Amino acid sequence: MSAVLSTDPAELKAILDSLGWPSPESPASSPPETFKPAAKPESTLAAMLGLTGTVALGDHLDRIPVLRPAIATEASAALHRQLLLTMLKRHSVISQRIDRRYNQAFSGLRPVPNAVAVWEVLVSNRALEQRDRASLLIATQKLIARYRFLFSSTMGVIRKEVFWLRDDVTRILTQHCAEAEPLLELDRVLTGALEQATGRTQHNLEEGVGKRFAESLIDAIIALPDAPAPEDLDCWYERRGFITRFLLDCRRLTKAILNSDWHQLRCLVEACCGPLGEPLPPIAATADSDDSPIPEEIP
Repeated sequence: MSAVLSTDPAELKAILDSLGWPSPESPASSPPETFKPAAKPESTLAAMLGLTGTVALGDHLDRIPVLRPAIATEASAALHRQLLLTMLKRHSVISQRIDRRYNQAFSGLRPVPNAVAVWEVLVSNRALEQRDRASLLIATQKLIARYRFLFSSTMGVIRKEVFWLRDDVTRILTQHCAEAEPLLELDRVLTGALEQATGRTQHNLEEGVGKRFAESLIDAIIALPDAPAPEDLDCWYERRGFITRFLLDCRRLTKAILNSDWHQLRCLVEACCGPLGEPLPPIAATADSDDSPIPEEIP
């Protein structure tokens, strides 16, 4: 069952690295064709479960018969194909929701600060005048909350969408594939055992996103001329400006996490129905490319 928990380390690492180093060129907008499991999935799983989760999983495995891979039949292949098509369509819808939230980052009820708002915060906290550690930290802390909120709230929406998708898929598997019940029960046990680890990962990602933004903002402030003017901040919001690139990286990270969750569910479907034996159908392109400006017009 290690495939059920597989992730794509290369994709996630590239995007996480981009929050501290130059951004990767390849987007993460659609499910990749190949999905490699961790080099040592059993060690990765044990580390994520911890003692309590490991004991819970061990107790469950002691109570069930040996699980064997499903053998594909004509009926299970049809069910597999139907579920994959549904999952691909839902992936496209969720991906477009991510695009809309980031392309509307500077509008809505809780917009991220535009150049005017950032200038006002920097001036009011004398960050441009003194540029010492204390004033810079105060200014960045006042600006960072909206960026963290954009990332965390978008992740919250995605988690709910994936939860609903998983619920729909498991319900259909339960109704039409009686042999899948032991695997679905094991999946529920694993999901519960990994809940704390998932929460820690979410928290660490939000902390990392906030830290990276603060570091980039401080570097950008220090690089301003001695007597800066409001228009000196405009370059931060251009296509290659650090704020635009930061938002692009956050969107890539969100989509990479979506892809990871999507592939976990795909592996569960394959474990229940048997291998499909044919390539994935093409997924429709989203309306906004990962490399499009965020937003189309910078305020």
